[in-house]
Amino acid sequence: MRAADTTRESVSFDRQLDGTKSRSDCQDQTPYRNRPSTGHDGIKSNRASVLLLDSDLNHAEELTRSLHAAYAVTPCSDVRSTLRALSHRDFDILIVSSYRAYEWKTYIDQLQKITRKKQDPPRVVVLGRVYRGPQERLDAERLGVRFIYER
Repeated sequence: MRAADTTRESVSFDRQLDGTKSRSDCQDQTPYRNRPSTGHDGIKSNRASVLLLDSDLNHAEELTRSLHAAYAVTPCSDVRSTLRALSHRDFDILIVSSYRAYEWKTYIDQLQKITRKKQDPPRVVVLGRVYRGPQERLDAERLGVRFIYER
């Protein structure tokens, strides 16, 4: 066991997305809020652009409403439309909302095929609604994505 594995301090992933790091060192380290991005309507904005994949339409609408003040959100209800949006536009953050166990893993593989080709890939966040133990978060980190739980 490594020394880091024996630390008893709690680990919190509730910090802002600006401070998260991905495994890719190729990303521009300029904070997202200082870079202009293109919103879902094609207009330049200083808000970070978010692509949201959520098959639960009510949840997606609620999440979009809560993020809208700070982010330019483009909601998608299926992986096909999400892949299409990723292929045609750049996003700062990609959120995959998942209710079913490991549903997000099937999406991540497909999404990363596109994001890996981008010069400035989006930061990927999986939003889980049900706690299923630490393995799910570990699997996400191995894939290079951030897994957070919704309250």
